[in-house]
Amino acid sequence: MAEGVRGRVTALTAYLPTALLTLGAGAFMTVGGDFLHTRGWGLAGVVLIPAGPLISIAFFLADRARGGSAVPPQTSKSDRRRLLLLLLVVGLPTPGGDISIQRSVGITGLMLVAGGAMFVAGYAIAAWTWALAPPLILVSGLVISLSFMLSVPRPST
Repeated sequence: MAEGVRGRVTALTAYLPTALLTLGAGAFMTVGGDFLHTRGWGLAGVVLIPAGPLISIAFFLADRARGGSAVPPQTSKSDRRRLLLLLLVVGLPTPGGDISIQRSVGITGLMLVAGGAMFVAGYAIAAWTWALAPPLILVSGLVISLSFMLSVPRPST
């Protein structure tokens, strides 16, 4: 029984940085929505910049926690650097292993929907009422959770 609890605690601690980075990215998106209403597009755009790399690093850490490499194994060292740069800067989950390019694009689309919901939640807080924010934040959390579930490679059969 103690081994089962220890295994769950280890799994939770492995995914804790992923969860914290995802929450951080959502916070930047929410603040960006707030700043859009209160301070304009310029500052809102600057505030949104860290959200992409944060969520990309979260996907990278989730893949590492699952025992993956986050980079296709058949790539050269310089290509791996370029792929990691793409992952960190653009925010795209890189296709590799059992994740196809179509699935990667779908994951990216879900990430954008989740980020958009957080952005609208921040705008709603500033422009209208706090009452609209919790449902939007909940939807965003569910959508980003779905994107993390889709990023798990399918087992080979």
